[in-house]
Amino acid sequence: MTLEHEHCRGIWVPLVTPFRNEQPNLDVLAEVVEWLLQRGVDGFLALGSTGEAPHLADEEAVQVVRCVVEANAGRVPVLVGAGRPSLHGTLRAVDRFAHAGAQGVLVITPSYYRTRMQPDVLRRYYTRVAS
Repeated sequence: MTLEHEHCRGIWVPLVTPFRNEQPNLDVLAEVVEWLLQRGVDGFLALGSTGEAPHLADEEAVQVVRCVVEANAGRVPVLVGAGRPSLHGTLRAVDRFAHAGAQGVLVITPSYYRTRMQPDVLRRYYTRVAS
């Protein structure tokens, strides 16, 4: 999973995840991706705060990422919201999304045990995720 610095510019769109009958509607999502590409966007963020990630099972989240990556067909970079409450959950999400074709991830700062989130702990956290 790589995203070069020079690709991190322009207009990036945080994608919504459409649903039908409580399931991700991948056909509509692919249409949205194509519609946005035709209008010249420079990148996508799937499963960010507008992507309904908390409402998706792990496999559904992977399906959403695959859908965006396939509909995009390499035309612009795809980032994915991969932050989870634990390091191990985040690492598993990063791995799944990398295998689904994402070029990079967005990771939230762990905050559940706020008093334990000292600079050295956060440094180790982000070092592990980055590796």
